[in-house]
Amino acid sequence: MKKKPIGQTQFDPIQRLNEVDGTTNIPPDIELLIRRIIRRDLVRKGTFPLQIGAVCDRIWFIETGLFRSFKKVKGREENTWFMKENDLMTDPKSFHSGEPSKHSIQAMEDSFVYSITRRQMNELCAKSHEFERICHLLTWEYYTKFMDYWDELTSGTIRYRYKHYLNHFPFLNDRISVDHIASLLKCSSRSIRRVKGSR
Repeated sequence: MKKKPIGQTQFDPIQRLNEVDGTTNIPPDIELLIRRIIRRDLVRKGTFPLQIGAVCDRIWFIETGLFRSFKKVKGREENTWFMKENDLMTDPKSFHSGEPSKHSIQAMEDSFVYSITRRQMNELCAKSHEFERICHLLTWEYYTKFMDYWDELTSGTIRYRYKHYLNHFPFLNDRISVDHIASLLKCSSRSIRRVKGSR
């Protein structure tokens, strides 16, 4: 990843953090520390912020772009999630446990991201109960989104899965291939083309 200096941008990771809990904001002294340590990177299309087998030691906040998370099942890649502008991106289990990740994250477009390391997050949490609460809720937000959508996207008829895919990921259809949609919905590309053609 190529590091870029922080410049003028419409996206503010502090604002994204403050949106997590409407009753709690990051204290000014912690905000100042975050702005000093947070990193902004350009991630080129096709590159991997996280590889299977590596420990995920960062949380990323996506300013622009698109990423996919996938795992290997019997030697084949299976998409598990897509992340876009304003989304949080990490492997929660690997990030919190320090264990090797079972997932890879790949950029599907040239993208800009902000990131903080696990060590930096832990140090900030130790300094501020408010920031610790926000981090807890942020992780919970990530988990609940995934769990709420998973059954709808991987069970039932192909038409049922595709309908919920459109509801949950309306921004994706013009940005990813039919093969990637099929991988997420655990079906064949032919099935997706057939459902799309009958709409």
